[in-house]
Amino acid sequence: MKEQKILRKIATAKVSAVERFVARDNLEAANIGGWSKLFDKLFMDMVEENVGSAVVTSHMFMRKCTDAPILNELGFCAEIKLAHFFQLIERQRDGKRDGKDGFLQVTGTNNGAHIRGSDGNLWNMHALFRQDEGCWWLLVHPIVLDPSDTCSPKDSRLLSYDFQST
Repeated sequence: MKEQKILRKIATAKVSAVERFVARDNLEAANIGGWSKLFDKLFMDMVEENVGSAVVTSHMFMRKCTDAPILNELGFCAEIKLAHFFQLIERQRDGKRDGKDGFLQVTGTNNGAHIRGSDGNLWNMHALFRQDEGCWWLLVHPIVLDPSDTCSPKDSRLLSYDFQST
């Protein structure tokens, strides 16, 4: 019996190449008003250099699961760069959808991505627009592999690269 897909592609967006990116230098431009301790520790001062342009896909969850089957389904497309995650947030810095460029959820649901931290490990990062505060919050959580600990609420979105569209 074929296993049901976990993700359904719902939108894509092009992101630009970046010569050098440091999150701390881009908080204001992206309207980041809060972040978790893990973001501060693992991503705030991490440097990404020579990040190429790409196409990012937004996926809707078809069912709950842990990260292992998600990473398996997406393969090498699962991990995105922090610079690209910030570009997408910056396009919707005020929490509004702007049509062509705005595909992040802005209604209190998570926009998740798998991003490698300064420690070399892959982490779950979530961007959440806080309507009451008028800014984005960034939360970082460990990858969930334990099958008894399901994640990925159905109204959340997950971002990945789409190398077929480049």
